Amino acid sequence: MEANFAYHQNCAGFELKVFNREEAANWLYDAYGIEARTIS
Repeated sequence: MEANFAYHQNCAGFELKVFNREEAANWLYDAYGIEARTIS
């Protein structure tokens, strides 16, 4: 997995963001609404 992340971090024009659980929940909420935060 680390090699995959490293590979994609070095691809031109490709942005990689790794979320922790809280960041992912907040991103889902911002993008898809409150219903998305209850997905586990």
